[in-house]
Amino acid sequence: MKRLRLPRIDSARLWIALVVTVLLAGIWFGPGHGSAAGTITKEAINRDLLGTVKLLILDPDGKIFGICSGTHLGGGVIVTNWHCVGHTDLYGSDDTGLDLQNGDTYNPDGILGVAPQTDPRQIPKPTYLAHVVAGNPDIDVAVVKIFRMIDPKAALPKSIPIPSIVLTDSNSVSVGDDVYVFGYPGAGGDRITYTKGTISGFEDQDGDGTDDSFKTDASINPRNSGGLSANSDGDQIGISTFASPSDSGPGLGGIREINLAVPYVKQALKLGDSTPGPLPSQTVAPTTPQPTPGPNTQFGPISFGTDIKSGKLVDQGDAFDTGAKQVVGVFAFQNMRNGMKWGAVWQYNGETAIDQRNDGTWKNGAKGTTGVQLALDEGLPDGTYDLILYINNKPVQQGTFTIGDATAEPTPEPPPTPGPDESGVTLKGQIVDADTEEGIPSAVILVLKPGVSLDDLTQDNLEENLAAVGQGDQDGFYITAPGIERGQTYSIIVAADGYEAGIFEDGLAINEDDADLLDVDPIPLTAK
Repeated sequence: MKRLRLPRIDSARLWIALVVTVLLAGIWFGPGHGSAAGTITKEAINRDLLGTVKLLILDPDGKIFGICSGTHLGGGVIVTNWHCVGHTDLYGSDDTGLDLQNGDTYNPDGILGVAPQTDPRQIPKPTYLAHVVAGNPDIDVAVVKIFRMIDPKAALPKSIPIPSIVLTDSNSVSVGDDVYVFGYPGAGGDRITYTKGTISGFEDQDGDGTDDSFKTDASINPRNSGGLSANSDGDQIGISTFASPSDSGPGLGGIREINLAVPYVKQALKLGDSTPGPLPSQTVAPTTPQPTPGPNTQFGPISFGTDIKSGKLVDQGDAFDTGAKQVVGVFAFQNMRNGMKWGAVWQYNGETAIDQRNDGTWKNGAKGTTGVQLALDEGLPDGTYDLILYINNKPVQQGTFTIGDATAEPTPEPPPTPGPDESGVTLKGQIVDADTEEGIPSAVILVLKPGVSLDDLTQDNLEENLAAVGQGDQDGFYITAPGIERGQTYSIIVAADGYEAGIFEDGLAINEDDADLLDVDPIPLTAK
């Protein structure tokens, strides 16, 4: 345990002691977190509790009709089971009444709710919407990504304030190893639940001749599905997937090996780093021949290529080699008006990867030719892509292309070799009323960049001078994001409606050996 004294700058020159406990470290693909005793540490448990989210399964009308669990890997990317987002034939025919086929999602747009929690004592609050971006129903693996807040008036933070969990090689797991399971089982109520057990054996659950799952005596119940199964370092070895009840006892649970999910996680991360647009996009010279829109259509058919040079589409076609770094889609338009809302959705292997359907304001005039692009410096992943164009939030045109071998199934692979930990340090705590000690709803904590003077701050330059931000929930609990750099000293501002701001100038020193998450004692604010 480490104590930091932060000078509070106000009329009385009061001082506050913030008790800081080093809790956890790591982002996905980051370094492991060893335990000398060979059993999971309290710090790792706390990290895993916070990195496991509740998933709200939505039906076609957007209503909740089921609960699952998922593991946050950083950047809003969450790994879970396919049966948490849609139907898989692994467990028989669809029994939801939605008449789904293998690979169909419960919600037609692949959307589900995400409820993170900032404290294991609290009931997770539905906060985000996510959509399916990658996965495979035949191995019961899905990857979803947060794309907006549930509250349509709230802006999605640049950094998602949910701790990230490290993936580790599931091939290194042996029978007899300890396993630790985190999730939201129905038997555990509405809050996060942690159980432990051992790896009891291996299983070829899909019957293809290759082991894909661990058997365990750890308790896995409905709604645990999709959640975190961790090793003694607290790192993810698998996805808690199914229970196998027995007439003579509780039976054994099943854990999908995490190496099966790695290719799909990598696809999701790649697409998340890709550059779509721009919207409204570059205008393509009229010399590029494009099919004319039909009499009742504003956008004509989409033609694809790898670039535009001298107003012409390069390598025009609908199939491109592995490693293609850019694909451009061009189309003719007519009867458009400047100021109309428009946009594009890029789907990857049938799932929405990038949604900009209503992000653009038309500026290209009534008639002509224009285009959109998708680019990634390291090469777009192999697969099938659909580009869907929207006007006023309605789909009006669609085109399809492939990159590489679109039908190839990715083979399981271990996570990349751990590299330097660049996640930085996150603060976690609660902002409370100084008199009642109750949490203050929607309070905020602002961490200023090193060297920034409070006297230099204005309303106009505040955002550019922030190193991290934490938004309190209904009980005042917060987690800051993004991570802040070690070896630096930071000023902190804590504020809430109806309260005097707490200002801690050059009060927080982050040492080189501090772990990724620092648990801070409640910070009191005085009512005005």
